[in-house]
Amino acid sequence: MKYPESLKHWKIIVITSILIFCITTLAIKYSTVHTDTYKITKTERVNNEYLVFTDKEVLKNVDDFWFLKFNSSDVYGRLSDNIGSTVQLKVQGFRFPILSWYRNIIKVEQ
Repeated sequence: MKYPESLKHWKIIVITSILIFCITTLAIKYSTVHTDTYKITKTERVNNEYLVFTDKEVLKNVDDFWFLKFNSSDVYGRLSDNIGSTVQLKVQGFRFPILSWYRNIIKVEQ
């Protein structure tokens, strides 16, 4: 079956748009790194992610290849022991509620 030329162009536009969206999302996610002070209110393990509830927002704590972070279980243990206290956390990413994306804890800087 032969497709009209206009349909071929739409396929290219859609595929290109999806690729641009994915690349832009990843670039923004991994370029937004900052340190802030949070009061830990609760910690919880959900599936393969550790969630850390704070006075400002919910953060996740998972291993991250891009930042060479492979100690999320240790970080979760430290944060679980510090419920109710204030800690300084280095976080990356952004919160995207529609897809349930949370910012990731990179380092606990106490």
